[in-house]
Amino acid sequence: MRGDTGQEADFICYFKVLLQAQFQGPDGVFPRHGAGPDSLQGQAAGTGPIWSGRPEGDTVHARSPAGAPMSHLDQIPPLALHHRMLWEAEVEIGPMQALGPGPLGERRIVPILGGRFRGGPDMPGFHGSILPGGADRQLVRRDGVTELDALYEMQAHDGAVLTIRNRVVIDRTLPEPYRMSRIEVSAPDGPWAVLSRRLIVGTLQVPDGGQAVIIRGWEVSAQ
Repeated sequence: MRGDTGQEADFICYFKVLLQAQFQGPDGVFPRHGAGPDSLQGQAAGTGPIWSGRPEGDTVHARSPAGAPMSHLDQIPPLALHHRMLWEAEVEIGPMQALGPGPLGERRIVPILGGRFRGGPDMPGFHGSILPGGADRQLVRRDGVTELDALYEMQAHDGAVLTIRNRVVIDRTLPEPYRMSRIEVSAPDGPWAVLSRRLIVGTLQVPDGGQAVIIRGWEVSAQ
């Protein structure tokens, strides 16, 4: 059995081979600026340069916290957001049913009984009815925010049936309650298929009486 000195020599030899495999370039030459084993030994002793992984003379460009070059943010102005109303709907609802508490908050469901809708100024031919049988599943979170997840069908005057999924966030902790949603449309082939290919945000208003809600769907674009 060899002594401690022989074991230390084996360890040092193995460590050098490991460093070469880690830091040697494809041409077998160590990169400049502190990439080789000697330089690492100097770092360990506090006398060698700190390895940056960047050849000497490279320029380091200032970057934003998100990682994008600041020059791009300065040179490219933000796009302007535009919106237009696609439709507005009066959705008739039934009594709310509590489903009990869950790990995320209080669960409940509201049936959708029917209603009607009409297109916005740019879609005068788009109108029809809200089909019964849908439902709005709600979660009253522990932080006071309410999430709505409504799924129902709208039938246009030409017979086309569109499936609507409307996910709403309601924050009543603010002086002015925040109510906004994202609406996803699944439309059949035909004149209304374009609605499946648009980002649509929704607004929610509740008339007096609580028997219906007013939903307006807005197309958002940027130019």
